[in-house]
Amino acid sequence: MRRGSPYHSGSLPVRSSDAGLVPPRFPRGARRIRCALFCANAVGSVNLAVRAEDFEGVGRISRGMSRPKIIISGYYGYGNAGDEAILASLVQAISAEVRDAEFCVLSGNAVETRRALGVRAVQGKNLFAVVTELIGASLLVSGGGGLLQDTTGPRSVLYYLSVVSLARKLRKPVMFYAQGIGPVRGARARKMVGRVASRVQLITVRDVESKLQLEEMGVKGPPVVVTADPVLGLEPCAQSRVDEILRAESCGIGEDAPRVVGLSIRPWTNAPDIHDHFVALGRVLVERGYRVLVMPFQQSQDRVICEQVEKAIGSGAQTLRGEYDPTALMGICGRLHAVVGMRLHALIFAAAQGVPVAGVAYDPKVANFLRRIEAPTVSLQGLQSSALIEAALDAVLNAVEHRQRLLRTVPLLRDEARSNARLLRALLDGKGRLDSPTGPEQAVTASGAVRANLSSAGGDV
Repeated sequence: MRRGSPYHSGSLPVRSSDAGLVPPRFPRGARRIRCALFCANAVGSVNLAVRAEDFEGVGRISRGMSRPKIIISGYYGYGNAGDEAILASLVQAISAEVRDAEFCVLSGNAVETRRALGVRAVQGKNLFAVVTELIGASLLVSGGGGLLQDTTGPRSVLYYLSVVSLARKLRKPVMFYAQGIGPVRGARARKMVGRVASRVQLITVRDVESKLQLEEMGVKGPPVVVTADPVLGLEPCAQSRVDEILRAESCGIGEDAPRVVGLSIRPWTNAPDIHDHFVALGRVLVERGYRVLVMPFQQSQDRVICEQVEKAIGSGAQTLRGEYDPTALMGICGRLHAVVGMRLHALIFAAAQGVPVAGVAYDPKVANFLRRIEAPTVSLQGLQSSALIEAALDAVLNAVEHRQRLLRTVPLLRDEARSNARLLRALLDGKGRLDSPTGPEQAVTASGAVRANLSSAGGDV
């Protein structure tokens, strides 16, 4: 295969003779594509073994698209209720602002994402599928959620920045959508964030602390707007469906039943005793006449510890048996007396519906959100059962006061969450300038045009 062929990918050829493999087929512009492929493969986080089934859902390239095509990159398709809620809220909000938008999600489970949301999806680590979609894209949306962090290892930062680099190499505009930035501790990772994020067209972050993180990492150029987590704008499922779920689960939620407090627990390497703290809390709640509903938000990680906590609490506690989509989980949280937990989006699901919350801040994102809504918070570091019980009882026993506070703060946050989609629409309105053949220099001008539109779209630069 000659080096000038569009099928050539530097030192990483794909063998069409292998069973089940297919050669990638790209349109013109092979030099730019090869360079993009090389940049992405350099981080070692993509899959070059391309099988025929991986291309299910990959659209044809059309240079004369009448509908804007938006590619969404995030931690989707891995069974995490919070991240799936972000995706659902993102599609919901953007569809309301850009009514003819066409979506393609880069997913860890493309089949499940297509089934759940009815949008096109491809495997996010299938390099050739990703590039094929990006070639025909109007915009790459990176986010939302905490993508740029190295707490769980360096590969998260490397992967998501490589997708952004691919898009910019292909001269596609990029928006960071309601991201929670950090913590990023590695010197190399911080340098990469500063360099790559400086080349995108627009950044929205879900809290002030994320904006400060970007400034510390040297991000310069694109507007950085503080908004809110997009899930605050998500609508729960119909109440009739919530009723069906609660009957099937026998949760005892109703006017004549004891009040139910939800617990959201996840395992954490640096806190092996988290189980004991939640068991102590659960027993106190049961002694005070409450029922406890333990809610796994990522089945692969949470179910074991949730069932262990339920068993240790004993009578008066139960774990959700079924696996439910984000809107159903949100509906369930809306029926609870209060929610105490670790998972950020369990707290957001509840707070968005005026249900009092108290949280265990195992990550800055949890502390940042709880600070915005003025909710009781305890740090996981050095956590004592007594501190967790005190914070939880504050939310449970002072529920009326906390609900009144949420009624004041949540509507403002909900509008900020929906402003992400309004800002995206403003960016698309200037798309012709953003992806002009003149290249990166013109993107600077376009960012200035978006900055001028921020006051009408909403948000704090």
